Amino acid sequence: MALFALPILIFLMVSAIILLAFKRWKLASAVAVVVLLFNWYWQVCPIHFFYGEEPNDKTFRVVTYNIYPQVDSTQYDQWQREMLEEIKRLHPDILCLQEFSYRNFKWLESELCNYFSYTEEMKIERKKIKWSLYSRFPMSNIKRYKPTIELTDSDIGKTFEQSIQIHNSKQPFYSSDILLPDGEYVTVFCCHLQSNGYSTIRRSMKENESWFSGLGRYYAAIKSAEKLRLWESSNLRLSLDSLGDKYPIIVAGDMNDFNQSESLTTIQGNNFFDAWWKGGDGLGITYSGFGLHLRLDHILYNERLRLQQIHVGTSALSDHRPLIADFKLENKNK
Repeated sequence: MALFALPILIFLMVSAIILLAFKRWKLASAVAVVVLLFNWYWQVCPIHFFYGEEPNDKTFRVVTYNIYPQVDSTQYDQWQREMLEEIKRLHPDILCLQEFSYRNFKWLESELCNYFSYTEEMKIERKKIKWSLYSRFPMSNIKRYKPTIELTDSDIGKTFEQSIQIHNSKQPFYSSDILLPDGEYVTVFCCHLQSNGYSTIRRSMKENESWFSGLGRYYAAIKSAEKLRLWESSNLRLSLDSLGDKYPIIVAGDMNDFNQSESLTTIQGNNFFDAWWKGGDGLGITYSGFGLHLRLDHILYNERLRLQQIHVGTSALSDHRPLIADFKLENKNK
């Protein structure tokens, strides 16, 4: 249902406008109430005209960014220079990168290591990519996680069954304790949950193939990926539960899913907040590719932190946009 929340909301809003045009005031008012309730339940489009505070010496900035390039290999050198300038412009204190090619972008990797004081990475050898966590502040207690719940072929169907052993060897997230300037620690999880594979299928299709010819493949990939993401999310939730609520925790990354999806609600539980829903304004689209415009990247946080502001970057260097959030530690006495 979360997949269709936005089109349903648009349909309801258009219906209310049409009813107003025909002066069906009572019916239009009823539909408008449904729109508000539907938007509140599915958390599609937050409206915070006056939310947000300017960053100061008490705040720190978290950026999550899937940097899959939108250029061919002949333009990689220029792309790396532009990406470095974009990251510097965003001025993150903590940076979570996904789909960072460690074989193609060695210059960018070197420059980021020089720009940030601390870094950690997790590689996926079969895909030649990694997720990287960079920080201006000291990092410690870096953890990689193995599944608490074992994955079986009945969980994910045929699409991913050949990679079950790989999935059962490690999880698509890791964490680090980061020492903030005021002497307090924040635990940051860097994540990249299973993709639906839609863009991969579209890239593999021949030029003369119609979009409709791939319907069967889209559906099979989406259903299998949905089950795999839920398994990943359940394992991530167990890892979060093991830390308790005593310390500030941030979960950031490309979740490849929507607000109020089963995967996202599993991670959030009853003690994590979605930063965009709490402080964002509008749809917060972070992915644009092959005609799709979606909010797939998320930053979650617990009650030990206060969100100051959040916004989506405008860079078009990747098919994703960076998600930028400023936080400060919540009062310890609360």
